[in-house]
Amino acid sequence: MKFYRNVRIEEIAEQRLHEFERKLERPLSLPIDIERFGDLVLDLSMLWEEIDELPGEEILAGNPVLPNG
Repeated sequence: MKFYRNVRIEEIAEQRLHEFERKLERPLSLPIDIERFGDLVLDLSMLWEEIDELPGEEILAGNPVLPNG
């Protein structure tokens, strides 16, 4: 497992925010659209879908089941 110093984490965060700003073609302002950030900068896609939970269970995220994967 790789560990980062706080200074390095801040540098990476700043780089990612600058990248987001470039892709939006405008200065950033609050609030930051985290879904759009994930899509444009981190190449993540999010699907908001109800997931059945068992009693006492709380599912916070899931991985999609991909065909042939």
